[in-house]
Amino acid sequence: MHGGNVHAIQRQTGIQVSALLDFSANINPLGIPAALLEVMKASLEESVHYPDPDYHRLYESMARFFKCDQNRLVIGNGAAHVIHELLTLLQPQKALLMAPTFSEYRQALEKCDTAIKTLSLSSEDAFDLPLDQLEQQLQRGIDLLILCNPNNPTGRIISISQMKQVLNLCRGHRCRLLVDEAFIDFTTNESIDSLVKETAHWQELTVIRAFTKIFAIPGIRLGAAVLGDVNLASRVRTHMVPWSVNVVAESMADFLNTQEAANYLSRSVTLVTEEREWFFGELQKIAGLKPVPGSANYLLVALDESAPTVEALQEYLLQQGIMIRNCSNYDGLHHRWFRVAVRRREENRKLIDHLNCFLTQNAQN
Repeated sequence: MHGGNVHAIQRQTGIQVSALLDFSANINPLGIPAALLEVMKASLEESVHYPDPDYHRLYESMARFFKCDQNRLVIGNGAAHVIHELLTLLQPQKALLMAPTFSEYRQALEKCDTAIKTLSLSSEDAFDLPLDQLEQQLQRGIDLLILCNPNNPTGRIISISQMKQVLNLCRGHRCRLLVDEAFIDFTTNESIDSLVKETAHWQELTVIRAFTKIFAIPGIRLGAAVLGDVNLASRVRTHMVPWSVNVVAESMADFLNTQEAANYLSRSVTLVTEEREWFFGELQKIAGLKPVPGSANYLLVALDESAPTVEALQEYLLQQGIMIRNCSNYDGLHHRWFRVAVRRREENRKLIDHLNCFLTQNAQN
């Protein structure tokens, strides 16, 4: 189960998609850039032709954007597609996942019959990665470690210095490292940087990047991997289903390195940073809620034991036309946890008002 399933909510409640305020999906609150929308509309005329099976323009554009060698790139129909293709080819014997983290990793590994081990992240430590416990796990013969940075759903980040420690541990224990950076474009912390540039130095490293979140195009689907292992990258490209990226997504090649794209990315980080800080501060003020400090475009929040369950909160908010992400199905979380996307101030304020109302009413009952 993922966030953003507005169609299921419409079927269950009868509320039209256009009337829903969706805090369950972590999409850029600025919406799709106007210039990108025009590029994609124009690309529809190319729908009478097959996409370029080798995606020459898109690979060239993406390599410029990531500042990496083209032969390290793999492009697919969203980050999840790339992850599934990569793991299907790798067939890891024993993998290590954090708990909680993005559920798609486990689903992809289960398809490969991989033995899955988990390292539980503690809410008392704000779900930060314990390097000492990680090393203990790697000593047990793990051949693939998967990290999400910033982590989904916690929003917690691993600094570049810590990541280099992780890379050294992985190299020492002959373990591949897959880092999912789907939300890294929203971060502003100076100690945080993409590991893409490190792929030139670490053969065991693969970095996943997504365009659906930052450019607000989840319905288009476009993701990529940058691999330290050039031979593996070539094998994944060969293994990939032909024409897995459609001509509309392919047209990103004409937008990605423009000044409009750079301006949009800058405005996105500014907006999300300001709103996240305001949102976090307002959530802290509400008795019965405990938000986790995050660095992405979403926040993880816990309800106190004295408060109703997240299911009750979810039902109440749906009556107001608001969706949140119930996190009880995340490994390592429970029925007190939920996640909310960072949206624009007016929308964030509306959710804060309804959370206040819900908890105040239940405190009086």
